Amino acid sequence: MKYFEIYRPIMIGDYTLDWLNNFTVKEINALRMNKAVAKSAGRETDFDLNATVGFIQNAMKQVMSNQSLIYGIKKRSTGELVGEFGLLNYDADENCMELHYELLPEFQHQGIMSAILDHMVTFAFEELGLDYLHAVTNTPHSVAQHQLEKLGFKPTIQTTETIHFRLYAE
Repeated sequence: MKYFEIYRPIMIGDYTLDWLNNFTVKEINALRMNKAVAKSAGRETDFDLNATVGFIQNAMKQVMSNQSLIYGIKKRSTGELVGEFGLLNYDADENCMELHYELLPEFQHQGIMSAILDHMVTFAFEELGLDYLHAVTNTPHSVAQHQLEKLGFKPTIQTTETIHFRLYAE
């Protein structure tokens, strides 16, 4: 597999996926401190700017060590950060990664993720050569579950809190 650091920027429609260090800490902090986004992503909110700086540093460390691809999503027409997309935790033995994304509430339900997910799933299989992708959603998150199922992901494990999905390369 090629070095992950070469995979930027990625342009999809009116959106650009680029490394988090190409956005301001303040922009990323707005996403990371949003309680609704954190809840739907199953994570805690960042408690201050230093926590966001740590998140960005850790994300870039993962990219540079070929463990994850973590991008900010920018709307090119306005330059706004609208969310985050990641292919996380590369497992060389299984040749797989975990798909993860977050959108600020004002950009949700606009079809932004449909094009990005479609493109990035194809990218994961064709460019990265992965054997499968997996994703985890919170149980009450029907929009994310519907998006994954529309792409062909199948549920594999369901708990009271989460549903795990998997999609194999064709």
